[in-house]
Amino acid sequence: MSRLPAGEWSAFESGILWWQNRECATAAGTRLRDWK
Repeated sequence: MSRLPAGEWSAFESGILWWQNRECATAAGTRLRDWK
């Protein structure tokens, strides 16, 4: 795995965090919809 510059790495990490948050929000939304 290639080493990324600090700036690129933080952008990469925030992208992963955004994706995980989006996945969690989608799962929660689906669960709420099924529950109602």
